[in-house]
Amino acid sequence: MTAYLEHHDNNIPNNGIADAVGQGEWENIATYGEHSQTVKEAADGIGMQYQAFRSFAEILKVRGDIGSYNTWTAEANDILNMFRTDFWEGTTYYRGRRNTTEFVAGYGKENSFLMLITLLSEPGERSEKYLDFVWDNCANDNYEAKSYLPHAFFLYGQRERGWHYMKQLYYGDAYGRNYPELPYTFVSHTIRWLVGVEADAPNSTVSTLPQLPDEVSWVEADNVPVSSWKLKIHQDGNAKTTLTNKGDSPIKWEAQFYGKYAFINLNGVDHSATVSTLNGLTISSIQTTVEGNKTSVALLP
Repeated sequence: MTAYLEHHDNNIPNNGIADAVGQGEWENIATYGEHSQTVKEAADGIGMQYQAFRSFAEILKVRGDIGSYNTWTAEANDILNMFRTDFWEGTTYYRGRRNTTEFVAGYGKENSFLMLITLLSEPGERSEKYLDFVWDNCANDNYEAKSYLPHAFFLYGQRERGWHYMKQLYYGDAYGRNYPELPYTFVSHTIRWLVGVEADAPNSTVSTLPQLPDEVSWVEADNVPVSSWKLKIHQDGNAKTTLTNKGDSPIKWEAQFYGKYAFINLNGVDHSATVSTLNGLTISSIQTTVEGNKTSVALLP
């Protein structure tokens, strides 16, 4: 981690961000964008570095190295604060820069929407405006770029926009369907966003947060692996989740729904809901344990 940064903090030196060294079209470019990129630091590269630092910090925490965890968490937060300060133009985000004073605006495909996916942009109004900007400019993106778009929209609860690009990629022409990004991400978007599964296998926990678009009344995923468990999850709209634990041991389940609710019904009994925010949006949730070979149902009032 540190060795790579020492050799790639060149064009805008000593700011801790890996940048482009400018040797050849494909060597050490600052962005996932493949063509006509002149930036030395790009929002998608910065976002990936931010998430890499966060992930590395979590690895150190699990190992018990709390001192190094704190160090790398602070490094990640420094990147986040730098981006939200330096790359905010006043009405929108810059997507890159050539030096400390020359920033690049406009739409840049990966170096635009990946700032949203990597959670660099500030949740709430700023991210919502930038999502509108992406929506207004992404229609002619290439297939590789479009494969990210459902993720970008679903992440912020914009299920109709996410579904629009899921369908477009699924029904794309034969040439486009040859791209491996399309089938793999379609499965991922179905499980992660429509069904809403997020697993925390080391802590024997799974959470669900459905995002079915208006066209889809229900969706079901069976034999979803979470460590040694196999789960079946059925979503009826965005107000009812049925989870079946097909394993022999119990698993903890957090049933989440968008919106603010005082109660969520679990197996016929109302339980007080916990209200929180996720990427600028309000969600309500309850926690329970589903025993082996049992089914539980969470339902909004």
